Amino acid sequence: MPFISPFDLLEPDERDLENELLRQAVRRARRRWLSEFQLGEEAVIGAARFSRDTVLKLLDELDDPKRALLHRKLYVHRVYEFLNGGFPSSVWPVLDVKLKQFCAPHFTEAWVSAFKEAFLACDVAKLEKLQELITPGWEEEYVSLLAPLHSFFHTQAEAIGVIIGEQDGAKEVLDRLTNEAFVWCWNQLPPHFQPLRNRVAELYLALYRHYIAKPDSFKLRKRILHLVKELELDGKGERARATIQRLHARHSPWSPPDPADLPEHARSFPGFRGHILLVAVILALSMIAGILRSCEQPPEPDPEPGFQRTLQQETYLKNSGGRHLCVLAFCKPINNNS
Repeated sequence: MPFISPFDLLEPDERDLENELLRQAVRRARRRWLSEFQLGEEAVIGAARFSRDTVLKLLDELDDPKRALLHRKLYVHRVYEFLNGGFPSSVWPVLDVKLKQFCAPHFTEAWVSAFKEAFLACDVAKLEKLQELITPGWEEEYVSLLAPLHSFFHTQAEAIGVIIGEQDGAKEVLDRLTNEAFVWCWNQLPPHFQPLRNRVAELYLALYRHYIAKPDSFKLRKRILHLVKELELDGKGERARATIQRLHARHSPWSPPDPADLPEHARSFPGFRGHILLVAVILALSMIAGILRSCEQPPEPDPEPGFQRTLQQETYLKNSGGRHLCVLAFCKPINNNS
């Protein structure tokens, strides 16, 4: 049920009244709403229906000066909009511990719903704003608020399996999981949720293995490595990250994958043996070409009659072991007149 303000039950020109004037306005509102309920069991306020008892109890709240003051604070700063699914910026400066306790459990329900929506959208700015509503140093409050979302976070982590199974919607899920904001969202969860963060790293490892045998996947695998480096991990998560780093160092775009590093379903990849054979042939041909290039050049032919080498050319050829041919343009003609 929506959380409405008792001030919404007053006439618009009576909502700023205080003290005795406010009490008089409440009495008039009570008579007016009782007349309304004589026509039916419920009254429509905004887009929702409220019972007679609910409306009368809300009006009774304004008879208590302390509670009336808190209701006015909620009303003036539009906190009711947040409690009903909105996101007005005026909420953050005023929603302190006392006010949160006053509007609980509506605050908890609204906060959890907003956090879930922002997490799904990887909306970093909205998550930061929601965290500002947590009392500084109150990690217990944060954990308590997020407790209803534990199964939700688990489902989000296991969504990586949709990609590995290449199910419907895998492309959309992959785009979201390889978004840096997705990792940032996981890092914002308190230490209580560390096992789930580690699980995300293990699933990233499974995702990396899944793409090792796929052509043109190096860029994506490099992206996965970058993301898992950004995750705040320990224990199993650290080991998963180290494994991804090791695999990435071993598998460049030009080397075939090691079967031991592949997932079970990819170890029988049809073109795997042919790929290894092709690489082996290319390496062998490269070695043969290198040997041929390193062979000595054929012996230098004698210069044509009428030419003789200079002393400098003879010395150069002697020092090179005869491996360099004499270029005729550098040979000096014999001078028959000398």
